[in-house]
Amino acid sequence: MPKLLDAALAYAARGMSVIPLKPQDKRPLLTSWKDYQDKRMGVGDMRGFWKEQPDANIGLVTGAISGMTVVDVDGDEGVQSLQDAGILLPETYTVETPKGFHYYYKYNNLFKTGAGFLKNVDVRNDKGYVVAPPSEVNDTAYSVVADNGGEFAEFGVVPEQFLSSKRGVVSNDGMISQPNGNAMEPWIAQAITNGAPEGQRDETAIRLAGYFWSRGVPEDIIKATVTQFANNCTPPMSEQDVARIVRSATSYEQTKVRNFTEGKIPDPLCKISPVGDVEIVWPDNGVTIEFNQIYKTKERLACQIQVSTYNSGVLLGPVAFDMVSMSRRKEAVMMLKDRQPEDWSAILDVACRIARDAQEDTSEFVDLREGATDLSVSPWLIENFLAEGKPTIMYGDGGSGKSMMGIGIAMTIAGNIEVIEGLRPNTTGNVLYLDWETDDQEIKTRMDWIAKGVNLRGLYSYDVDRTDFPVEYMRCTAPLVSLQPKISKKIEEMGCPLVVVDSLVPSLDGDANDSVTATRLMNTLRSFGTATLIISHTNKEGKLFGSQFWKNNARNVWRVEKQQDLGQPYLDLSMVQEKSNNSGLTKPVGLRMSVENYTASFTKLAIADFNTTLAKSVPIKTRIIDELRTGAAQTVKDLADTLQETPSAISMALTRGKGTTFVEVTDAAGKKTWGLLAK
Repeated sequence: MPKLLDAALAYAARGMSVIPLKPQDKRPLLTSWKDYQDKRMGVGDMRGFWKEQPDANIGLVTGAISGMTVVDVDGDEGVQSLQDAGILLPETYTVETPKGFHYYYKYNNLFKTGAGFLKNVDVRNDKGYVVAPPSEVNDTAYSVVADNGGEFAEFGVVPEQFLSSKRGVVSNDGMISQPNGNAMEPWIAQAITNGAPEGQRDETAIRLAGYFWSRGVPEDIIKATVTQFANNCTPPMSEQDVARIVRSATSYEQTKVRNFTEGKIPDPLCKISPVGDVEIVWPDNGVTIEFNQIYKTKERLACQIQVSTYNSGVLLGPVAFDMVSMSRRKEAVMMLKDRQPEDWSAILDVACRIARDAQEDTSEFVDLREGATDLSVSPWLIENFLAEGKPTIMYGDGGSGKSMMGIGIAMTIAGNIEVIEGLRPNTTGNVLYLDWETDDQEIKTRMDWIAKGVNLRGLYSYDVDRTDFPVEYMRCTAPLVSLQPKISKKIEEMGCPLVVVDSLVPSLDGDANDSVTATRLMNTLRSFGTATLIISHTNKEGKLFGSQFWKNNARNVWRVEKQQDLGQPYLDLSMVQEKSNNSGLTKPVGLRMSVENYTASFTKLAIADFNTTLAKSVPIKTRIIDELRTGAAQTVKDLADTLQETPSAISMALTRGKGTTFVEVTDAAGKKTWGLLAK
């Protein structure tokens, strides 16, 4: 048997109201199933019900909420009853039941839900439900025997036996044949008989009065008809309200309505119901378009459409419609033009665009009033270095140790240990390493070297090895955006807080200088819901390679500068933060990365220990601050000699920071020195 939950979710995706039924039974599991005559059950609730009862049968609430009317025919006796009554059921989507067949038709409000219309023939419409495939009752499954392309057919002529009242018989053109022989729109007969709820009374009464006035019906008869409608409303309308509406409709209101100006369709009013139905109204033009029972597929945005005007009532529908199908739209335009001249092509273009926009997912909207913020939780995976849940870029020249740093950072989070001295993790978890540069064996080797370096620092009471660091690896050959589903699934399985991308340019599906390419990749990374460390290269000018959008979209950007003395087994690295969205810029981080005897280690290096070339990659203000922290106040010349900068560069940096960072002191002899401003 197919998985019942999957089938239930498929029905819900088509816009049907789904309820769980008892296993091997037709009875609802819910005592309050009638709530779902007016609203659809959420996907989360459905998953919860079927998790508790995986064998629960599927019920579909019929009527307007699901956009369908079902005729239930039991056995040969039911077939014979239809034949005796001269009723031929149109071909449609059909389900075989343990006793007979269910014939699914597009919703028609003229049908009445009930039994006994004919022997062994029932109708399920508003306030009803049916058992749906692949449910089983007494070990006999419900199954689809006629798919009809997945479509529910229009019933056409509604037999008098199935009408919700003895108003007459609906003809093929959608009109009701009344005993007096006059033709009347179905919505009018329904309104007069059933009234309208509060909030819809005035609008419906105006439509009724306008409809009859436009056809030359005398005012006293219009008043009597609207009064009949008013008495059937909930609550009933007063005589004064009826008189006011009839007076308005038969005088001023009719002259208010005007035709559209061709090619210039004004912005309409739009109302969206709790179940997702869309009503679009042009009040000044007297046009209303309703999109009901909307459901999405990959190729379609199907619904029931109804077009009505203030003067003429319903011009079209309700009929099946597809908002993205131009052929269906052309058919509708041709039918509408035959009934009332307007620029229906432009009108439908506007209406479909608005209705499509109304279907856009709004789950990304977050109510900022809800939920508490735990301010004790750091926004950093690694303090002041790697932001939680955000993209961070680390870039530098080839051979600057970026990949080794990336592996070290991955191991820092995976092992919850300060693998790189000075980079202290605030969280731990599995790490995913996406690699376009090398292979898994190379990464394993480097992890082994780094693990040996960790042991030399004595950070654990026991020797660690690669197996103590849960890093999962993927050798990538395709662009990252095309791998998004696979990577997202892996992240969900692992529950990892960090993804490393090594490196940026080969991971792209376009030009690195293209802003669209940059935005597309960054959006993909954000969809993972994890922190990402993106390793990248420099351009010819020593800046981040590619579009400025890379830096704009990242939350943190670090530049790696290197200096290696000839014959030495180490690299001196300066990590300079160029951007931070979480705080002010962090002072540069000095590191010595040593690789010797199959061992790799990262130790802190003071800026004062940098050689001249590397030190100059650090902002001059930062170097002055570090130098002044080491001792007494100094002159401009002293600072220039120590930092190997020109006196003018030193003087300019001191002057800019005077009063905020630096203080100038003049002694009795007139000698000027500089120190740090006390905080």
